[in-house]
Amino acid sequence: MGTTASTTIRVLAANSAEAARAAADLRRHLLDAQDDLDITREKEQANTQDMGATLVMILGTQAVVVLANGIADWMRKRRIGSTVELEINGNRVALAGEVADNPKQVERLIRALNRAE
Repeated sequence: MGTTASTTIRVLAANSAEAARAAADLRRHLLDAQDDLDITREKEQANTQDMGATLVMILGTQAVVVLANGIADWMRKRRIGSTVELEINGNRVALAGEVADNPKQVERLIRALNRAE
């Protein structure tokens, strides 16, 4: 049996509405790819109406690679040339839409995901 750790992914964007939309889209995409993931969204401020741009999940060691590939696939479906900045377990990772075709970018995701809080 592998170890588990809490993983936090926060979508960083120009404004909170854009970040919340991207987080919802990422969550939906990850759940479509791997339906047994337990992903919750957290608000940064309790007094706002948006659902938040932070995703929290508990991952086993084997799920990290699946999650990294899911994020890369999500980026592939976004506009070519688009960039998304994520904060994964406190580490900022800027990703371009072409991340799925670049093994070094996927490796960066896996390293960031392995640094559990």
